[in-house]
Amino acid sequence: MGSAGLFEVGSNVNSVFGYSQIRVGSDYPDKKGVRVSVVTYNSIATIRSNLSDFKSADELTSMIYSLKPGDSYNSNLQADSDEPSISQLGDDLKANGVKIVTVADITRNNRQQISKLKSLASKGDGFNINDDYVSEEIQHAMCRADCFCPRMYHQFMANQNGTVHAYGTCVSYSIENISWRNAKFFCQNLHKQGHLVTEYSIEKHIFNRNLFSSLASQADPLKYHIGLHFVNNGYFWEQSDGFPLTPLTTPLFPIASKPAFTQQCISNLENISTNAVTWHNENCFNDLKPLMCEVPT
Repeated sequence: MGSAGLFEVGSNVNSVFGYSQIRVGSDYPDKKGVRVSVVTYNSIATIRSNLSDFKSADELTSMIYSLKPGDSYNSNLQADSDEPSISQLGDDLKANGVKIVTVADITRNNRQQISKLKSLASKGDGFNINDDYVSEEIQHAMCRADCFCPRMYHQFMANQNGTVHAYGTCVSYSIENISWRNAKFFCQNLHKQGHLVTEYSIEKHIFNRNLFSSLASQADPLKYHIGLHFVNNGYFWEQSDGFPLTPLTTPLFPIASKPAFTQQCISNLENISTNAVTWHNENCFNDLKPLMCEVPT
């Protein structure tokens, strides 16, 4: 793999654990964390750390950065001796319900080795280090393995090319008619990591809309506050307390580029009979509507 490859692995590990809600270790009051071990291999496999060793993401990242590249290009993805191969060990783990995620470094491995490494992974969880969004792919894979939502929240799922993907986001709703500003505080008080719902993609918008329409029993038109508002000369999405607001990149629906001071918050508005959908600029303090909240898994 080489020093450059190890550095890239370390950077991706840091992206997955260092800048997300995923915690490393199990010594937390709520017992919610991911246990991680590190195994390196060339002609033999070496356990560098056990599942109980890491207590934080910083410890894991430091360990990855401290690794030294070997001088062998051989691997025991398939055994040539009586010793079990890493593939055999992986099959045993999967048979016992363990989810395996692999990320191949295609700068040094040949295509055959990449294929073997991908076959080691659980279905759909074999990636390449050069993938455009490899950190996000790993996070989603971990979420598919072990994600759950607080009571009264529903996990965001989307069907892509016939495969249902589960994401690390949970959504809830309230039919109480309140202002956008009060809705913001409602979501924050409902859950300590709560905020008004986001709609980064059309898939998330459809999920939010379907959930609200199926549970809220609202008359036509369908309407509810979302977490988008105009501040600091731009539109931003609400986030959990302590995290920076996320700027809007590409609007799903047209909105005013420079809204008046009285029209700086956004709600979803849909005519059920015609399926006409808009993001509606509204007064943050006076326009009363139901709302949707969001928390991480």
